[in-house]
Amino acid sequence: MKLLNIQIRNFRPFYGDQEIEFSDTALKKVTVIHAENHSGKTNFVDAFRWVFYGKIQGEHPDQIVNNLALSEVEDNETVVGSVRVKFEHENNNFELHREVIERKIDVNKSELVRENIKLDMIGSDGRSKEKMNPKTMIKRIMPEVLHQYFFLAGENIQELGQETSREKLQSAIKVLMGLEILDRSKQHLRGKVKSQLRGELASVAGRNEKLIIEEQEKLEANKVSIDKRKDVVMGNRIALIEEKDKIDEKLRIGKNTRDLQVKRDQLVADKNDIERRLKQHKANIMKRFSEDGFLAYINDLISKSNIILEQKREKGVLPASISYQYITDILESEKCICGRELCKGSEVYAAVEKLKDPEAKDEYVDAYNSLGLSAAQLLLVHKNLKNNLIKDQELLSQYLNDIGLIREKLEEVESQFDQKDYEKERDLIENKRKLEADMDKASQDIGRFERDVEEIDRRIQEKKIEHAETAAKTKKNRIAKLRLQRCEKVADFIDELHKSLIHRDRKVLCDRMNEIFQGIVKGREDAFIELNDNFELNVREQLPDGGSKLLSKSGAQMQITCLSFIASVVAIAKENMDSEGFFKRGGLYPLVLDSPFGVMGPNYRKHVACKLPQFAEQIIILVAPQQWDKNVEEGMENYIGKRYVFHHYTPKPSEKITQDINGKKYILSEHIDKRTRTEIKEVSS
Repeated sequence: MKLLNIQIRNFRPFYGDQEIEFSDTALKKVTVIHAENHSGKTNFVDAFRWVFYGKIQGEHPDQIVNNLALSEVEDNETVVGSVRVKFEHENNNFELHREVIERKIDVNKSELVRENIKLDMIGSDGRSKEKMNPKTMIKRIMPEVLHQYFFLAGENIQELGQETSREKLQSAIKVLMGLEILDRSKQHLRGKVKSQLRGELASVAGRNEKLIIEEQEKLEANKVSIDKRKDVVMGNRIALIEEKDKIDEKLRIGKNTRDLQVKRDQLVADKNDIERRLKQHKANIMKRFSEDGFLAYINDLISKSNIILEQKREKGVLPASISYQYITDILESEKCICGRELCKGSEVYAAVEKLKDPEAKDEYVDAYNSLGLSAAQLLLVHKNLKNNLIKDQELLSQYLNDIGLIREKLEEVESQFDQKDYEKERDLIENKRKLEADMDKASQDIGRFERDVEEIDRRIQEKKIEHAETAAKTKKNRIAKLRLQRCEKVADFIDELHKSLIHRDRKVLCDRMNEIFQGIVKGREDAFIELNDNFELNVREQLPDGGSKLLSKSGAQMQITCLSFIASVVAIAKENMDSEGFFKRGGLYPLVLDSPFGVMGPNYRKHVACKLPQFAEQIIILVAPQQWDKNVEEGMENYIGKRYVFHHYTPKPSEKITQDINGKKYILSEHIDKRTRTEIKEVSS
């Protein structure tokens, strides 16, 4: 997919008709838009989201039509707000047009009349053919779940590193690798197919079996209901986290609260890291118990065995050669040295009698030696188990103690927020605490739902066993039951395959991210990106002892981490386009990035500027003047084909803001009158 042109009419801050032609050649693949903050950069990115998917991520998503355009018409008159994008996909040209028509009610209010969307495919002769079901066609060209990685406002880039984005990251991997096909297959098998097969089984089952099936169906319906409730709570919790993150960001940039919030962020990151290690440590302890725990109960038995073996060795009974007469005497006494009865014709008698054979004597000596060695090894493992468990307990106590200390520090930080110095931020702080309390309540509810599901799964398994025991013997019943079992096994297999593939592909994506990350972060070979099992993006620092520690999620490194993820998604999509994999979803996609340099310093900006043109086949960058310095210009100038500026008219008296581009001054912001608006102007080459 390649963007050719965008035409904007009265869309949000953009007044009248505005147009941009994008640079799209292999050598000149970058289009740069210079714009001051709050002049329409985020809204420009939203123009793409809206025309393709009808979504707005900026503030006031219902306000589509430009306010100035509405103010210029009489009451009951209508104004059109629209976005038209021309693009190329798989050697075909398309024109996508979405518009809303709003009727002005009064000076402060308007209402939606209708919304239209149209997709035309342009032939080589210039004639257009309207495509039916444009929304479906658009999702085939660019899956909706992927657009969030190709059309990115500045705040969206940093959000990829937040906890709320882990489901988004997981969805991206699923779509890129085609795993959503497995998702749908699993849902179909466990839904419609399983229900149909169970109905067939019930029709040929006996009375008791029908009751069991009904009980199982009730349990599974209850499980589905709990899962739905859990999904709702999880969705609410994500919304709460997003609101809390917004408040954290305000506190992070606030003059009074900046230092205290950064300190809190680092403490929270440290606490999360220790809790993660604590969880892994507990899992390691459980594994040690499952593998070697039995040794805690056989120490006395091993010691007694060693004493017996030593006594026999001292008497010369073991492991010396066994005389023929000695074996004969034992057999005639009808009692073994171990105390067992020796009855002629028994397996025990035959085993002892075999020792008369000279070759068996060697086997006997080997067995004795092996037994002694095994007992010694078990004693050593027992000793190691004891020592390891002592170390495990010490480390466990250390983790818990560290978490306790961090919590005390966090409480101290919270108490500082209560001081008079932060009166202006009091509402933000109180709202954040309420959100955190609601998040804790949601987490508890989610945990309760998960425990309920585990109990239901246990009861369902019991019903399956009961069902198997009471199954009827008729041929129809056996066939119906076999089909249901096969359905469940296939669903289970797909489930396991899905888990295996998504974690495999997570590693592929992580390796690609680190390759890009290391190409940007010069001189920080000790830093690396982690995409963990929970699909959270983290930056970690390698420690000299072989371990690692979590770095704060704020700052330039996290911005670079998120850009590395975006570049990896684009690269894998491109590779998948040429692969023969049945599942994989691929394609060439453009990148529209607002403020990609974020809070980076000059050195990081320089490295990113040199790498950014390699991220995709076509890139549109929106950048504020304070982020566009000499190093950025030099790093990207060979790839820039088009430049534009957003000329913003602010309603408040302020100084004129200009920027020198190609030796000429361009106005980015100025005050002329009270009419707020943004216009787009091309920069001459």
